[in-house]
Amino acid sequence: MAMLTIVWAGVGCDLDERTVTRRIAEGSIRKEAAAKNRPADLINIALERVVGAGLELPAFSPLDAMARRSAKR
Repeated sequence: MAMLTIVWAGVGCDLDERTVTRRIAEGSIRKEAAAKNRPADLINIALERVVGAGLELPAFSPLDAMARRSAKR
C-alpha cells in the first residue's frame, strides 16, 4: 500500500486503496461484460486484476452488484 500511495500522490491523486480497488474492479467488469455475461465470470476477472495489482480483495457484495448490473446490459 505504501508504494501505491506514493505513486498516486506523485501524480497528484488523493485516492485510498479502496477507491483504487473499486476502480480496477469496475473497469475490468465493464470491459469484459461485452464478451462475458455471467456475473461469476465477471467477478473472477475483477478479482484477478485486483490481486494482480497487489491490493486487498474487496467485499463480495459490491462486486456482485457491479457484475449483475454489467451482465444485464
